[in-house]
Amino acid sequence: MKKYISIAVMSISLIGCAAGPSFTPAVVPTPKENMALVYLYREPALMSGAYTTRFEVNGKTLANLINGGYTWVHHPAGEYDLKNFFRQSFLFAPDVRSLSVKWQAGRTYYYRFVSGGGDSNYFGVTFKEVSEAEALPEIQKRSYQPYVEGAAISTGAV
Repeated sequence: MKKYISIAVMSISLIGCAAGPSFTPAVVPTPKENMALVYLYREPALMSGAYTTRFEVNGKTLANLINGGYTWVHHPAGEYDLKNFFRQSFLFAPDVRSLSVKWQAGRTYYYRFVSGGGDSNYFGVTFKEVSEAEALPEIQKRSYQPYVEGAAISTGAV
């Protein structure tokens, strides 16, 4: 019986844990010429913590973040449709949230995804741009996840 209780406690404690190194600033902290620096991060939450949340710009995947993860990308300046896809259950299609963004060269932008609690909507999910002052303390508690290979943009030295 003790064996089963130990396994149950260990399993519950691992639910929704993010893997990866702790926060470190972007390798090239200042966006390159004609590029914006975009941080995407996901607050840890028990609700649907086992599912990743996908971020896309004009149909190109930027990241699939696990619970408590973050990433950054250098992206060409311009106007885009930034979308977030989040599955709350395997029974339902992903919820899609969309933001019209206008990224300027040389600027840094922060986008936070929250599932459950906080300033969330009916389903307990929010996806919005936040200020640097609000984002940096939160991102520093998150785990880095590298950029998704094969997308239209890249991180680091482009």
